[in-house]
Amino acid sequence: MLRSPIAVTSALRMARDEMEVIKDLDTPLLTKYSDKIYFYYALKDDWVGQEKGAVIATLGGSSERITEDPTDTPHAFVITKRHSRRVAEQCSLWLQESELVKKKSQS
Repeated sequence: MLRSPIAVTSALRMARDEMEVIKDLDTPLLTKYSDKIYFYYALKDDWVGQEKGAVIATLGGSSERITEDPTDTPHAFVITKRHSRRVAEQCSLWLQESELVKKKSQS
């Protein structure tokens, strides 16, 4: 990434946009849509900060809609196939549990 000026510029632009747009945790929004949103947290994620605790508290302390990855999945999970697969498998479970998709048949 560091050898690609376009990638570096894009990453910096995205970071700037996030800092300008995302100011505070929108707890009323979380409360309103708590039955429709899911959270997947890395075990160690320096991008999340203190908001993780606030999200969990807003959703009532614990929820099946919050998953804390017990492994080494990074914040930028899309960079590797292994980490992308792990997050995709969790999303698949959530979709099956919500009955938005049919569960895989056990063979």
